[in-house]
Amino acid sequence: MVIVKATQCSDKRQIKLEVNGHAGQAQPGQDIVCSAISILVYSLAQVFSIMETQGYFTTPPLISLESGDAVIIAVCRDDVTYIDALHMLFFAKTGFSMIQAEHPEYIKYIVNEA
Repeated sequence: MVIVKATQCSDKRQIKLEVNGHAGQAQPGQDIVCSAISILVYSLAQVFSIMETQGYFTTPPLISLESGDAVIIAVCRDDVTYIDALHMLFFAKTGFSMIQAEHPEYIKYIVNEA
């Protein structure tokens, strides 16, 4: 099972995404659940990398993408950039929710708002 945890902390303007585990829906390379989750995570990481080049964050975001283990942490420089980053996170969160609705035995999606 894949555990996806999205945390947004408005007072710190911080966004955090943690992904752990493997779906086990099929053999590696053929697992559509893992593939769907991976594309959302990699897309968010790429968007945050682009946003970093445009000065959105106080420091470069932490982006660690490993097989079965991913972490993305970003701290936005102001409220306006935080809202922009939340929109990007919302896109990924919508995808995770859709995957969980179709394949609840393979993904557990958790949202925390601090």
